Amino acid sequence: MSRPPVYVPPEGDLPDLVARVLAGRGQRLEDAMTLPPEAYTSRAFFDLEAEKIFRHDWLCVGHESQLPNVGDYFTLDVLNEPVVVVRRRSGIAIMSRVCLHRWAPVVEGSGNAKGFSCPFHRWGYSLEGELTAAPYMDRAAGFDRHKCRLPEFRSEIVDGVIYMTFNRDAYSIRERLADFSSMMATRYDMNDLVVGWQVDYECNFNWKIAVETFMECYHHIGAH
Repeated sequence: MSRPPVYVPPEGDLPDLVARVLAGRGQRLEDAMTLPPEAYTSRAFFDLEAEKIFRHDWLCVGHESQLPNVGDYFTLDVLNEPVVVVRRRSGIAIMSRVCLHRWAPVVEGSGNAKGFSCPFHRWGYSLEGELTAAPYMDRAAGFDRHKCRLPEFRSEIVDGVIYMTFNRDAYSIRERLADFSSMMATRYDMNDLVVGWQVDYECNFNWKIAVETFMECYHHIGAH
């Protein structure tokens, strides 16, 4: 038996959808209702969320225990931005992993490396993101590899957790979580925590479904 078709509401008008979402502010719990269906299916609404929420604030990308040694790295795609999280001698940093030449990824997966190399034309980059090799580019007038480096994203580590943001003006996540960190320190030695195991979920649904499910306990009487 074939599955019934999935209902996908029409895109509709984005300003109208935003107005309907904002109209639900300030409701009492007993009067609260789920967001309009289009808020979970509209690509335009998701793009707005990505710009106003995810690109504006801090995102958790990993834990420093995943990178114990200089040269350790792992890669992610964050909002369609391919990045590499790497431990340098100076500490952990997050950079673009897109080659400056023809935009091929200079590294994939995770591991340990002394540097990164583009598989297309063998442009090489140090762990600091500096361009160290560019075959035959010495023949290009005005080209100076010392002026080329992979873009770096702002990052902070709080209690071992690695955060990044696309927003250069974002308020420090370390300062924002200071009270939380102090509270946790009374119960746990946060600096001794390590990643025990990693579970990857492929979630083919809107991000709000996961957040809403984690925030409510109504499903405990059934699922748990």
